[in-house]
Amino acid sequence: MPYDTTSKELVSRYPYDWLALFRIQRNAKVEEVVPLDTDLSNIKLLADKLLLIKTKPPYIVHIELQTSYEARMAERFMVYNGLIGQREGLPVLTVVVLLRRKADGACMRQPYRLYLPHKEEPYHTFDFQVVRLWELPVEVVLYGGLGTLPLAPLCKITKRSLPEVIHRMRERIEAEASGEEEELMWTRTQLLMGLRYTKEEIESAVKGVFDMRDSVVYQAILQEGMERGVVQGIEQGKLDSLLLVSRKRLGEPSVQTVEKLHTLPSSKLEELLVRLFEVETWAELLKGV
Repeated sequence: MPYDTTSKELVSRYPYDWLALFRIQRNAKVEEVVPLDTDLSNIKLLADKLLLIKTKPPYIVHIELQTSYEARMAERFMVYNGLIGQREGLPVLTVVVLLRRKADGACMRQPYRLYLPHKEEPYHTFDFQVVRLWELPVEVVLYGGLGTLPLAPLCKITKRSLPEVIHRMRERIEAEASGEEEELMWTRTQLLMGLRYTKEEIESAVKGVFDMRDSVVYQAILQEGMERGVVQGIEQGKLDSLLLVSRKRLGEPSVQTVEKLHTLPSSKLEELLVRLFEVETWAELLKGV
């Protein structure tokens, strides 16, 4: 998903800023934060982001970024958590960042519990931290690390206050970011804004901040955001088409299968659409992929 990819990139480049957003570093002296391999390939699973927190004792922060809701996603996060802990031999804290309201649901409002038949008490409880961006005061992000600043328009603000938020973001970006970082900040901000605002609202908010002297910068940002949106929209359309037709022929895919499909490029999705009527199961369709 384009919004997930954008957020993951920001976590990779600015891990300390994201940990500060989750208030994880407050009670321990952190020597270093090291990104880990997110590929749990032994069972075909891929976590979003893993950060090794080198403190005493060390532990891992597992970050999941969600733009949509799945009734069983808490179960999937529990599996990730267990596999990561087993692989690394360290405790794991799972943090789920809900980028928009559509990602919220019943399984995000309580720990995930497993029960045996005829037993009232769960035999296993999985606790995880949930960050709902639309409930997060925007000041937390505006005064936080540069790496989480593109999240500001998704925080607890009104559409009327969006231009002011963009203006305050600009002040920080101009003061703290390098030329490459400045472009990164604005293109990622504009892409993430697509989760909540219309194209017209985004253009109006951004144009209100950039004056005529910056028209070249503004147009470059706007054009890149639009180009990325078109490409990602095409790829998402192909994935949606594949899932729609495949469900009728092969049945409902597993969570792992859907995750796998999200990682495939547009050309591979086209190949799967062509092969669809030559196979009988999801396993056959994805064989060799």
